[in-house]
Amino acid sequence: MLADKYITILDEAEALAAALDSAPQSSLVVVFPDKVDLAIGIIESRKSKMSS
Repeated sequence: MLADKYITILDEAEALAAALDSAPQSSLVVVFPDKVDLAIGIIESRKSKMSS
């Protein structure tokens, strides 16, 4: 059933975090953010946590 495969998260930061959390390592996550600076900040902070 399609309802089992999709979720709706209205908060952009929360949606991006959920997408990154659920993606397998080394996979491509495509986002079209309204708040580009916020999205870049979230991605950069995760990248720095991964390299630590």
